[in-house]
Amino acid sequence: MAEKKEDGPKGFELFYVAAASAWLGSVAMGTNLGYSSPAIPSLQSNFTEGGLEINESEESWFGSLMTLGALTGGLVAGFLVDSLGRKLSIIFSSLGFIAGWVLIATASTVVVLCLGRVVTGFFTGLISLAVPVYVSEISRPQVRGTLGAGIQLSVTIGILGVFFFGKYLSWSSLAILCLTVPAAMAVLMIFMSESPRWLLQKGKREDALKALQFLYGPGTDHEAERNAIEMNLKMSPSEKFHVKELQQPFIYKPILISLFLMFAQQLSGINAVMFYAVSIFQSAGTTIPPEDCMVIIGVVQVIATLGATMVMDKGGRRVLLLTSAALLALSLGVLGGYHYVKATKGDEAVESIGWLPLVCLSLFIIGFSCGMGPIPWLMMGELLPLRVRGFATGMCTGFNWTMAFVVTKTFNDMIDLLKPYGTYWFFCIVMITSFFVVVLTLPETKGKTLEEIEAAFRSGHEPLKKPSEPVAAEVTPATAPAPPHAAPSPGPGGAAAAATTIAVTTTTAAAANAATANAANAANAATANAATAATTAAVSEAVPSPKRPSVPSTHSKLTSPDKTMSPNRKVSKSTVSEAPHTESAPRSPSKNQKAEKDGGGGAGGGGGGGGGAN
Repeated sequence: MAEKKEDGPKGFELFYVAAASAWLGSVAMGTNLGYSSPAIPSLQSNFTEGGLEINESEESWFGSLMTLGALTGGLVAGFLVDSLGRKLSIIFSSLGFIAGWVLIATASTVVVLCLGRVVTGFFTGLISLAVPVYVSEISRPQVRGTLGAGIQLSVTIGILGVFFFGKYLSWSSLAILCLTVPAAMAVLMIFMSESPRWLLQKGKREDALKALQFLYGPGTDHEAERNAIEMNLKMSPSEKFHVKELQQPFIYKPILISLFLMFAQQLSGINAVMFYAVSIFQSAGTTIPPEDCMVIIGVVQVIATLGATMVMDKGGRRVLLLTSAALLALSLGVLGGYHYVKATKGDEAVESIGWLPLVCLSLFIIGFSCGMGPIPWLMMGELLPLRVRGFATGMCTGFNWTMAFVVTKTFNDMIDLLKPYGTYWFFCIVMITSFFVVVLTLPETKGKTLEEIEAAFRSGHEPLKKPSEPVAAEVTPATAPAPPHAAPSPGPGGAAAAATTIAVTTTTAAAANAATANAANAANAATANAATAATTAAVSEAVPSPKRPSVPSTHSKLTSPDKTMSPNRKVSKSTVSEAPHTESAPRSPSKNQKAEKDGGGGAGGGGGGGGGAN
């Protein structure tokens, strides 16, 4: 028996460098999301470069056109990451970012300025999908959550960067600074490896092996990891994906979960709260300038997201999401109550608690950053099956940006219709509902490989309540066996299995009688054994054993072997030799499967996220 490998390879693993290089795409996304906040005051100034000014109507479109561009980019991103590959899609996005920032920096009219926002928005939508998928597919399961949450951390760093430098730079100089981030990403990604999973999906086995060797270095059975990934790919049909396949539960269930998480992220009210952040600080009676208020928000975001990154693979996704939803509901509920008292009883009634909006805003940002911000993107990369990952991630990303646009454009109307307190309470109700939906439906994916997660949905055991439970591997015949509670299927195969069971049971009973017989009755015991052997031979001769079915492949299931194998089927070695066609007891994982589990499963799985429109 081969020795079990140590957990993880020896030496430094370059997939950390590859993930960090891709994170620059999320930093670029953050700079684009936060750019309008410091740029609009600069554009409204009478001393803007070139005399370019912007009115209130143009200001609204300047902010919202970015989300429309991101919506378009998100819809086509699935096709691009599947056709170009994960790595090339990221490089392509970096070039698009550079072009968009050049348009903005050199704009002499508002039309060109808005065109630049559409271009950068388009590639924001593309990068918000490509980076999570790439990071999820190259990461080991043990650190996939941390690296995935690092994507959201990178977004907040980008937002904080433009908030800080926007205090000192004009809108055009700030745009030039922003284009340096995607430029650095393009240079670094040239030297990184493509996703091994995408390469195998395209039939490039040797390139995939080289990618595994590049990412994980020595000390890992790369061929075993490649075989494990191929095994999962072979379980999916080789034909082109058809929309009708969405009727299959193992496909539509993870898609619905991902769509709900995107819905909850945007309906948390993150854009609404960020939009009114300055006025909330002012209502608290603070004398801090608005520009400094935005920097404070950015710092709180970075710190909270950093904390979530450190515990993502320890606490699990469910716990963090539940904590996040609870904090968001609490902060929104209290903030709504503050505005209700202020609206009904006047400013004097809240004068003594002017600090409360500041506390609520800080708590809201912490709650969003620790769960509802990064986890929807992370779990999108983890839950969606490989066969439909490009299509489904495009659908989820497009839906996220659609909701971001809707919330941004309708917030003022909600304020007029529901008043500020009603608007915040509406978002609070959404978060309370999300809390219970997470409790009832969300699976825990901590520590699982992408192949294990997909196998769980295929077998109908998607809750995955016990992330530490070991995964048992089985050898599955061409025709899946009937479940233990079902009646055996008719035909010679079923009859042979029944006859074999009778023979095994009879032999086992006779052996027990012989072992407990008195020495004086040894002759009788011998006679009983002989009779039993004759019975076994007679039954086996009466029902000829069918030809043993071929075993095409092995795959891992996230189910316990005891659910499919009765204890009565655990037979001794000698018994199996007498009945060679008996269905064997559950087998231990094969070498390849152990290598994947012990060594981290190659490109472990799921990727964290762009954080929506913060």
